[in-house]
Amino acid sequence: MDHNAFAAALTFALAVFAGLTIHRYVERGISHAVIGYGTLTLSTLTTIIFTYSRGAWVGLVVASLFAGFVYRRTRIARIALFMALPVIGVMAVFIVQGGRHLVTASAHGADLVAVVRSIGNTKNDPSNVDRLARWREAARMCGQAPLTGVGPGNYQFALAERWEQRSLEHVPVIVAKERMTPAVELGEHLLIRNDALRSPSSTGTAHSEYLLAFSEMGMIGGLAFLSLALIPVYTAAKSKRNLRGPWLAIALFSVVAYLVHGVFNNFLDEARIAFPFWISLAALAERSDQSEE
Repeated sequence: MDHNAFAAALTFALAVFAGLTIHRYVERGISHAVIGYGTLTLSTLTTIIFTYSRGAWVGLVVASLFAGFVYRRTRIARIALFMALPVIGVMAVFIVQGGRHLVTASAHGADLVAVVRSIGNTKNDPSNVDRLARWREAARMCGQAPLTGVGPGNYQFALAERWEQRSLEHVPVIVAKERMTPAVELGEHLLIRNDALRSPSSTGTAHSEYLLAFSEMGMIGGLAFLSLALIPVYTAAKSKRNLRGPWLAIALFSVVAYLVHGVFNNFLDEARIAFPFWISLAALAERSDQSEE
């Protein structure tokens, strides 16, 4: 399993454990349940840190700030924000320094500080250079077919064709059609790929949920996806009933964390990520609809 997808999946579990920890602590103070859920929260957070998934880290930071803003009138939110701000400041310093000094990192060859600092390096970090190239190609695909895009699931094929037509010195990863190995092949032109990894056997994807949606479905599908994802978040965030019970907060944190992570990676074509995301979004929309009645 890709380390980014693993971190994305763990984020949903972290939201459940952290939400139940805070809820039980506010209701009953220190108890066996708080200790148990708190232990699960710390162990899950530690695991996410050591996945070296920079997108997941950024998603957690932004979701924490968003949740702190939504629940800003509660004491626990103020404490959490007070504890989170120094961590965010240190990360910001590392990112700026990494961009200036061109620190590179990979998921398997650098320490935590180097990985954080490499977030700001868009010059020679292999992962960042490859991701930016894919983003540019996705934007060009949308520009060429602004209404309908290249078609659902066709980004990888369109990317292979575009890169084959260009000089290899401008392509960060050498791609050939015969190197795309499907997990399941249905007919001549339809395949279900094994995962969203960038690997020698696959052209991969856009590494962005949003650019992938716009490149494959055009403005119509891209805007539909944005509306479907953001409207429940906005409605839940402004609801006055969002302070009652932990589950709306858990769903809100989960969805926001993944939507931010989705700027840098895309895993909604994988059931192990799609299932918790759409379940969380559905719960968010259902609770938000109830609060408006």
